[in-house]
Amino acid sequence: MRRLAGIVLLLLTGSIAAAAGVFRDEAPVREPVEAFYAAFDAGFVGPANFAAEDWTHINPFGGWTRGRPA
Repeated sequence: MRRLAGIVLLLLTGSIAAAAGVFRDEAPVREPVEAFYAAFDAGFVGPANFAAEDWTHINPFGGWTRGRPA
């Protein structure tokens, strides 16, 4: 029963936050993600403009790549 109450509370909290406009600034977050997917689809042939200088990538096998040049 507690688990169900927790899930309902999380759903309501998310709905209230969305209704209040907390998530309205979605575009700045979407831009680098969409740029990453475009670079992925192209085979990462160009510069990594989507990555910050302190970029850290963790691949599905647990390997870490740190920094934009890598």
